[in-house]
Amino acid sequence: SSGKQYRRVGLFRLDCKYNDPIDISRGAAVVPAWQNSPPTWMNDRIFYGEYQHAQRWATGRFPHFEDYAQRHNFQVHSEMFLADLFKDVPLTTTAACLDRVRATGMLVKG
Repeated sequence: SSGKQYRRVGLFRLDCKYNDPIDISRGAAVVPAWQNSPPTWMNDRIFYGEYQHAQRWATGRFPHFEDYAQRHNFQVHSEMFLADLFKDVPLTTTAACLDRVRATGMLVKG
């Protein structure tokens, strides 16, 4: 540990190529504007915001999982699970553009 404390954190999926710079200095909890419909569906390709919300995104999933899975008869969908995890957090959106990167290296335009 470096001992450095961060106030803002960005979490970005490794299977995406982000086409434009992403400024993480605004918004308490920011997710993509596309394929996103809180409180039932939350896109998981980009997240940035205040430390406490990023911490929930990064480490809050495991403690939340068992309760969520039981309430949904063990039918878990990633985007629905995230929406449930963040149901009490006011989200804002970004229009950031990205392409998906397949295992072959092929880009799928987003």
